[in-house]
Amino acid sequence: MRIAHVATVDITLKALLLPQVRYLLERGHEVEMIASAGPHTPALRQAGFVVHSVFISRRIEPWRDLRSAIELARLFRRRRYDLVHTHTSKAGFVGRLAGRLAGVPVVVHTAHGFFFHENMPPLQRRLFEGLERLAAGWTDLLFLQSREDYDYVLASGMMPPARVRYLGNGIDLGAFDITHWDRPWERQFLRQTYFGDGNYAVALMVALMIERKGHIYLLRALEKLGQEREHLRVLLVGDGPLEGPLWEFVRGAGLERWVAFAGYREDIPRLLAGADIYVLPSLSEGMPRSILEAMAMELPVIASDIRGCRELVRHGETGLLVPPADVDALAEALRRLAGDADLRQSMGEAGRRRVQQEFDERLVFQRLEEGYRAVLEAKGLWK
Repeated sequence: MRIAHVATVDITLKALLLPQVRYLLERGHEVEMIASAGPHTPALRQAGFVVHSVFISRRIEPWRDLRSAIELARLFRRRRYDLVHTHTSKAGFVGRLAGRLAGVPVVVHTAHGFFFHENMPPLQRRLFEGLERLAAGWTDLLFLQSREDYDYVLASGMMPPARVRYLGNGIDLGAFDITHWDRPWERQFLRQTYFGDGNYAVALMVALMIERKGHIYLLRALEKLGQEREHLRVLLVGDGPLEGPLWEFVRGAGLERWVAFAGYREDIPRLLAGADIYVLPSLSEGMPRSILEAMAMELPVIASDIRGCRELVRHGETGLLVPPADVDALAEALRRLAGDADLRQSMGEAGRRRVQQEFDERLVFQRLEEGYRAVLEAKGLWK
């Protein structure tokens, strides 16, 4: 097959989609990628991947979005794809529209978590849910990473069950394996690099610095701990539009000694090997890959009790779930894990076992190709 994967920004191609793309290439398919041009595009091309740059705004801009859809449709016609597979909410809407405009034989979308969620104002939620229902009409096959989303689609009648499949999420367990690392040495190295020596736990958060990821709640929880934060440090990894404002909050709250910003990093396994706790206080998620990576590296996880996170984290077994935007509950969870090394170890080991049993990326690849085959065979297009 000739397949195109479409995302809004190129970091999605690099951070989320490369394992799928490599698998499909190894299976003999011709696979190309499309996203807005960005800092990762040259490296992807240099590595031998075919990447087309089409600007897709992350904001809702109707005229700009229509132009993007037309540009994508022209590319789809020119490249004569058998199947177009879109990812993320914005590229999913614009890309699916383009697929239908171009007459692509099969249009597939993976919902990495619907943009609408339970913490959204009702009117706003109805708007985005309506847009998703509209895009569902342009979709031959919908993959869901979250069981909650899968159940919702079937219960709400958004799409016929025959066109809906659970995909899940998974990671390369070989790349995220603590036995490949000298954990005591990595812990010492991480502390010396960012904080200095001391007897404290390091809580790590790896996420794009945007509002819905909830960085501010982690910082406010740390502030709320008062003197008890002597037993804790926070390392924020990633970049984004809120990096400056978050740093201003740290300075204003006098938290410079307890918080470090690492910027964008690619050595995530090493950072996980040196940390003690993983934190993701998001307001909305799909199926957060960063939690799977942390669990695979035997870290206990503190996460918001929201779709996706609660599917991965078993409260009291592999980590702790707290209500979204609840600073008090988040502070208490940090206090509990920072002060109990034995609990951190037992939760971390339980997390690794769970990932091994349920979230190996090879299961995802198999479901992906099975879904492709089913929809193409139904249309008489499987080669």
